[in-house]
Amino acid sequence: VDSLKPLTNLQSVDTLSLINLPDLETLEGLENFGSFSELVVDNADSLTTMEQLGANMPQDYRITIQSIAVRNSPKLTNIDGLRIVQNVTNLIQLQSCDELRNLSGFRNLVSV
Repeated sequence: VDSLKPLTNLQSVDTLSLINLPDLETLEGLENFGSFSELVVDNADSLTTMEQLGANMPQDYRITIQSIAVRNSPKLTNIDGLRIVQNVTNLIQLQSCDELRNLSGFRNLVSV
């Protein structure tokens, strides 16, 4: 899978797991996606940005989720799509994201 564009109309799901998608570069297609309890991104070798996640949601839109796990995504540089997350009730895990230089995507996070 190299594109999530077919998911353009997806607005909510309990768990979004993007695992072993070495050709996926962006989350384009998830711009309308604004409701989930768990997000797992693992072994997305080409993923460079998560900025499209919930990009069409209002600027003041916020959600509470259980967990975020982003692992083994060595080219990831941008997690700005996580701006919609205000509270995480269980876990935030960032592991082996070698190019990630800042956590500005968590700018609206108030509790973990």
